[in-house]
Amino acid sequence: MGSGLAYPARAVLVVAIATCAMLLGSVPRASHASPGSIACGIARQRASVDLSRRHAGCHRRFGFFQPYEDCYAAEMARFEQARQAAEALPGCLALPPGYVLSSEALGVADRLAAALAPGATPPRDRCARAKLAAAVRDYRNVVRCHREAAVSGSAASECVASARSVLRAAFASAEARGGCFTSGDRDSIHHAVLDQARFLRDAVALLDCADEGGAPACGGACPSGDVCRPGATGSGCACEPAPCLGSAPACGAACPGGGTCAARFNAAVGTVCECVYPEQPCGETYPLCGGTCPEGMHCGTTSTGDLGGSCGCVPDGTVACSDAGGFPSCGGTCPDGSTCAGVDFQVGAFFHTSGCICGAPQGCTEGGIACPPGQYCQGGIAPGISFRFCRTP
Repeated sequence: MGSGLAYPARAVLVVAIATCAMLLGSVPRASHASPGSIACGIARQRASVDLSRRHAGCHRRFGFFQPYEDCYAAEMARFEQARQAAEALPGCLALPPGYVLSSEALGVADRLAAALAPGATPPRDRCARAKLAAAVRDYRNVVRCHREAAVSGSAASECVASARSVLRAAFASAEARGGCFTSGDRDSIHHAVLDQARFLRDAVALLDCADEGGAPACGGACPSGDVCRPGATGSGCACEPAPCLGSAPACGAACPGGGTCAARFNAAVGTVCECVYPEQPCGETYPLCGGTCPEGMHCGTTSTGDLGGSCGCVPDGTVACSDAGGFPSCGGTCPDGSTCAGVDFQVGAFFHTSGCICGAPQGCTEGGIACPPGQYCQGGIAPGISFRFCRTP
């Protein structure tokens, strides 16, 4: 796995890299940032992401059988070595009250696995395992994007867009082989990854945004697009997304810099209000779907639902699938060769998706969403129950 280094050597390597960056100044620094806090934060984030990756690997290989317990014990031992090495560095910032780095790292892998194989976690079919591996790689890449943006004071949007393209290609490859229980979910999974990556970015801070007075007089350095403001407890300052403090789904608060306050589904905490900006890549702007696209294309809604929808770039002169409507006879446009079709999916007792969405072109019973004209794809997922079939209204 990875470089093949034994893990103690990798832990020493992480400390060496972080210490060299701190001493030699090779890592760009935003103003007012502590070099020690940056080195510690980078090492902590890497330890957390590595634990998420390894935990997903245990799920993919062993499920909940006995070898999984051995795998889990080994991954936790490696994590503890890396965490202790990181926190031995000078200048570590305090983690938020109640935040347990290992629990959140394990939760990332668990939540992604549950989304890709609802009611059957851990994923046991080949497609779900391939998608889980791709999703965790996407998480690693997006965390790296935010980390590099934080220490340089630059925007992460281009890097995140590149990571999204890699994920979309991996999901398309997995779905093309067939046998997938879920399909057309690459954008919703990427949004979940974005939420988890932002959560790690804000909780395991690289930059000390608190000024000498502390909360509520917050005003230190933060990554581009964030602001320094009192945290949830009111006793400290934290770098958080631009303020948008209305109550979902109304979300009527103002956003700086021309942003729009919108209700968005956050995999960690539910529906929240968040600022959305027109200069963001199209795929990051749901539910407004007004971000940037390549020349000759525009941003539209490609899926909706209780678990969050997605936006995608479609050719100018066409209407995106979910925007076009017409359920169950859907006829809008989808990006990247996916198909626009009607669906009615129920996940558990609380989450429901119904309407026109973009998804894999395979038949409904084969893991895609396609059905004969006049029919739509009906599906249900609950513990011990799963079904898909084409239904006539």
